[in-house]
Amino acid sequence: MKGKAFEEKENGLYIIKDGEITELKPPGGDGYGSDEIVWQEGRVVDVVRTNRIRLNGKKKI
Repeated sequence: MKGKAFEEKENGLYIIKDGEITELKPPGGDGYGSDEIVWQEGRVVDVVRTNRIRLNGKKKI
């Protein structure tokens, strides 16, 4: 992904670690969730992803 051009109207999240760009895609499924970035000694080491399920009358999950 070197030389990636970012669009001003683009919704997204990117992590740059040691010159490498990692794009975080939105949560799958219904698109609800959160990402927690874990830092260690000034560097990103992990991303913890949590998905949320909206009930909205669903009988089964």
